[in-house]
Amino acid sequence: MKSIFAATFALAGLAALPFVVAGPNAPAPSAAARHTTAYKVDSGHSSVIFCVKHMGAANFYGRFNEIKGEFGIDDHDPAASTFSFTVNTDSIDTNGEGRDKHLKSEEFFNTGKYPEMTFTSKSVKQIDAKTWEVAGELKLLAETKPLTVKFEKTGEGKGRGGAELIGLETTFTVKRSEWGMAALVGPLGDDVKITVAIEAAKQ
Repeated sequence: MKSIFAATFALAGLAALPFVVAGPNAPAPSAAARHTTAYKVDSGHSSVIFCVKHMGAANFYGRFNEIKGEFGIDDHDPAASTFSFTVNTDSIDTNGEGRDKHLKSEEFFNTGKYPEMTFTSKSVKQIDAKTWEVAGELKLLAETKPLTVKFEKTGEGKGRGGAELIGLETTFTVKRSEWGMAALVGPLGDDVKITVAIEAAKQ
C-alpha cells in the first residue's frame, strides 16, 4: 500500500557539510560532525514490499520499485542518528497492469496528487549493536501520523570501486484506512505488512 513508506518509506535527510579549510582559530567540529556516518540509499539494490490479505484467503504481495533516502548513524550518540526515506508510489508493481492502474487511482494511492510516501525520523534509540528503534512520521496521501519501526543491520560489505556498503531492514504493519485509504476494506485487508530492505553507500 502507499503508506508504505513514504516505507512507505522519508526519514530526516542529512545535509552535506560544506568544505572549510580550518584555520588555527577555527572552532572544533561538533560531536555529530565527528561521529555521524552518512549513507545514501541505493535504489537499485533496495526493496519495498507489501503484503495484504485478498478475499480473506491468500496473502497478496506487491512492491514499489523506487525508493530514495539518506540516513546518518552515530555510534557514539545513537540519539543523534537520523533517517529519511521517500517512496515513489507511482512505481507500484503488482505484476498486473490493470491492477496497478487501479491502485494508482483516487480510490487508493492517488498518485497524480500524492506521488510520494515519506518517513522522517524524530527520535532514535539503539537497542543493540545491530538494531535501532526509530520513531518518526509517515506521510501517506493527505495524512501524517506517528510510526515507530525497528531497523536491523543485515550486513556490511564493499561495492564496486571499494564503496563501503551497509544493509538495513525493517518489517512493520499499518492499517491503511488510518491514512485515508479505505477503499475495498473487506475484500482487501485493512492491515498491510511492509518490509523495507535498504542497501546504502557510505558518503
